[in-house]
Amino acid sequence: MNIANLEPFGYEEAGEKLAECIPELRDAYQRELQWWGSERPAPHALYDEILNPYINELLALGGAAQQTALKRVFGFVEHLATAADARLRDLVGVTICEPLLADHVRLGLVRQYMGPATLGILKTVQQG
Repeated sequence: MNIANLEPFGYEEAGEKLAECIPELRDAYQRELQWWGSERPAPHALYDEILNPYINELLALGGAAQQTALKRVFGFVEHLATAADARLRDLVGVTICEPLLADHVRLGLVRQYMGPATLGILKTVQQG
């Protein structure tokens, strides 16, 4: 799926859209759903368990493939950061940006892939 053509969506759809927009995460998404069983995991839990480890994995790999994947990941994150649904913007701040503050090296590496809205949320989280 081309993230540039992604239609707006709400917080309840954030898990499905993560798996749809970042196909490498589909299997992890399905495993997470199976683990939760009949309960539906909140997007914060899904992103913390699926997206954050993937970002860390990409940072450890390096190379051109890593750069392409990080651009796609943070293109999707930028879509969340510009959403009308405040819960999606909160997802970016609390679950994606906040953990990055613990490691300045990782933060420095991913900052270049962040769009303006994501950078604005990151700045708010840093000041918070």
